[in-house]
Amino acid sequence: LDSRHGADHGASRRAGPWLGAAWADAAMLTEAPSSPGASSMSPVRRGLGLLVGVVTASLVLCVVFAMQVALLPTPGGGLGQGMAGDPQGTWPQGAQRLRGAQAYSPVAPAPVAVPALNTSHCTELVVVAGHAVLLSESALQAGRGEEAWLLEDYQRGQGLPDVFISHIRGGVQAAAENPHALLVFSGGQSRTSAGPRSEGLSYWLVAQQSQWFHRPEVASRTVLEEFSRDSFENLLFSIARFREVTGRYPTAISVVGFAFKEHRFRDLHRSALRFPESGFEYIGLQPEPGGAFDVERAAQGELENAVTLFEKDPYGCSAPVLRGKRLQRNPFRRTVPYSVSCPEIRDLLAWCSASRFAGPLPWDSAGVGVGV
Repeated sequence: LDSRHGADHGASRRAGPWLGAAWADAAMLTEAPSSPGASSMSPVRRGLGLLVGVVTASLVLCVVFAMQVALLPTPGGGLGQGMAGDPQGTWPQGAQRLRGAQAYSPVAPAPVAVPALNTSHCTELVVVAGHAVLLSESALQAGRGEEAWLLEDYQRGQGLPDVFISHIRGGVQAAAENPHALLVFSGGQSRTSAGPRSEGLSYWLVAQQSQWFHRPEVASRTVLEEFSRDSFENLLFSIARFREVTGRYPTAISVVGFAFKEHRFRDLHRSALRFPESGFEYIGLQPEPGGAFDVERAAQGELENAVTLFEKDPYGCSAPVLRGKRLQRNPFRRTVPYSVSCPEIRDLLAWCSASRFAGPLPWDSAGVGVGV
């Protein structure tokens, strides 16, 4: 085509290949022959060609516009509501029930902006300990089934994705009910095949994608702890993370997790840290009755593989099994930084003995919760 159609073709390229093709077809129909001997095109044919081009371009624009409208997020898209154990329906409205492959709406929710941290007033700590790493690039897949998570063999076939989400939601709710609470999703980069994505980040992504379960104010009071490798470190390192973020140590701690793990956290880990029992709460959540999760089997495994070991090795550093787990769950060989950022508990962080740590701790006196 010659320069007489240059402006039209510039517009075609900007509008896209389909629209450009439509204008090109019209131009071919309306262009005069280039050879001197050819006869001129009749006015009727020129008009018909122009009409065909305009109609084709209009149809293409309508189709593109319709596709864009169809892909817009719905107000209630994303994670479903009405999960068992959620009679108040705290999940975003209009989405499907969290059950296996029907767990999520295929339409993504409207994006939620990540707010700046607002933690200067926080005096209490809420901890959610991670149990797995989210493999999917989109947290929308988190409730779709086990393929979205990197699970250990003993975790499979138990409906754990729904359980993980219930813990995340429980942590958000606990923080929402306490405006002075800092929520910490705790769990390190524990799996080689998951790459450097942490359990804590995985839980945060699910909370963010679920629009914070209708409690968006919690987002500005939520941080990650990404170095812990077991439940003892979930608790200890979350306290240290609280100190990093707020400049003080918490006056009270709430832990959200499996109900059958309460003894481990309350009587073993809390006791090893000498944190006051009066300031400690455990929010135990039970998986859905009648589901795939075998509570009795899990409770027996808790006794044999965790409680018995931590009773003999309260700091999880000397028994070969517990020490081996920590090594295995640190495949990227990261160095824990809290001895630098939390000098007041440096000796506790380094303590490794069957006897309880006897040195001074910030929460031994009335100074707990005060800036140090």
